[in-house]
Amino acid sequence: MEYFSSGGLKGSTSMPRKKQKTKGPLDMFLNSNPTDVVKVRKEGRDQGRQKTLNEMCRKEPRNKVCRDIVRFFYYGGLSFHLLTLNSFHLMCESIGQFGPGLKPPSMYEARVPLLKRKILRKQW
Repeated sequence: MEYFSSGGLKGSTSMPRKKQKTKGPLDMFLNSNPTDVVKVRKEGRDQGRQKTLNEMCRKEPRNKVCRDIVRFFYYGGLSFHLLTLNSFHLMCESIGQFGPGLKPPSMYEARVPLLKRKILRKQW
């Protein structure tokens, strides 16, 4: 019998197991705590640095996201003052770090379990 390096038999129909994703030492620099990222932006500590090529190429995608955000404010009749709240910036950073495919909370989740947790301060 011949074996593949992954441990499966040659000619076997079973798929080799995928390695579980583990975080490496650089991940702590790439996926910062959203609260810390917002704090650094508010303090202006990242203002004096030169823009990277990646930041310059992301200008148009950022404009699209900003249009989608303000459309939400327009249709919801929300105050633009909400854009200055730290919790809004924290929400945006958390969504960005989550990445594509985020399923937003339902009305029920926002009204019942999440609100109860916030009130009881069990998990916040």
